[in-house]
Amino acid sequence: MSTHDRNTDAEQTAAWPGNQPAPSAPPVVPPTVPQAGGPPAWSPPTPAAGGWAPPVPPTPPGGYPPAGYPNHYGQPPATPPPAPKGPKKGLLAVLAIVVILAAVAAVIFLTPVSDKLFGDNDATTQAGSPASSTTASASTTSASPSAAGASTPSSAAPSPGAPAPAGVIVDPSDLQSYLATPDELSQRFAGADMQPQGLTKQPITDIDVSPFKCSSAAVPGMADAYSGTGFTGFVDQVVNESSGAHKFIQALITFPTADAAKNFVARQLSRWKDCSNADLTITIAGNSDHASTSAAASTDGVSSIVLTPPAAGSRQCERAMTASSNVVVDLRACAVNVGTAASTIARDIGQKITGQR
Repeated sequence: MSTHDRNTDAEQTAAWPGNQPAPSAPPVVPPTVPQAGGPPAWSPPTPAAGGWAPPVPPTPPGGYPPAGYPNHYGQPPATPPPAPKGPKKGLLAVLAIVVILAAVAAVIFLTPVSDKLFGDNDATTQAGSPASSTTASASTTSASPSAAGASTPSSAAPSPGAPAPAGVIVDPSDLQSYLATPDELSQRFAGADMQPQGLTKQPITDIDVSPFKCSSAAVPGMADAYSGTGFTGFVDQVVNESSGAHKFIQALITFPTADAAKNFVARQLSRWKDCSNADLTITIAGNSDHASTSAAASTDGVSSIVLTPPAAGSRQCERAMTASSNVVVDLRACAVNVGTAASTIARDIGQKITGQR
């Protein structure tokens, strides 16, 4: 049989909170400025009558804490670290490099294919460029045989009858196209009916002049003047009026360079000066003519000397010589009043060669 002590139970029962007198409420202390390290102080609520109520944490007011206000630990809210940007920029740089390498590879590997389809670019350029055409023409010119055995320099020759651009060598085969035409000579000789009488491509050897050193001063294209000079082309033509009142001889001679032609004219002027104011005898096919010379002179690059026969009223003959490009223009014009006809026609032919007229 149990001997439970009711008094003891009563004592134990009396210890429960419901059987205890209500404790006096402690004074409520309002929270002060939040302190670092914990929440603000608060007081437990007054327990309801008849029992004990568990403590309830205080509810913060609406909108608490305000933006930027320190958190419940008294520390300002942490700012989240910025998102890393390095990997994105690095990825874009790598992508750009890959695109560039791909483009370079396409050019390297596709170029041979285009060459096979459309032809070799280098070969096409060389064949179609003006410089290559000039070189080809120069090669043809240098390969052609010269009249005196000297090689013609590699330079483009103009088409027949076309003016030779400055610095371009005239081809020997084009000389005839630069001769003064009968119509041009007719205009120079006051409408005389000038007709070509003959043409030769070798220096003249069947005319004798005494003194011998004056051969070139008396007649154009004399072998005595051109032999051994290295000329590359020669053409000589006689154009006379049927009545014999006007006679004309023109000779065009090419040299390897423009300087060579100019130097030849300078040497001939020196020889002509040695024959100034001299008496000459000119013999052609057994027939002799006599003439006296004037003083040789040079005007605007044209050398000249006048031959006057002894009989009054006879034809005078003016000799004229000049250089145009690599061509020597060697003329003689005869008329009763010849004046400067030969010098004028020499300038005309020179301008025709250079394209200045």
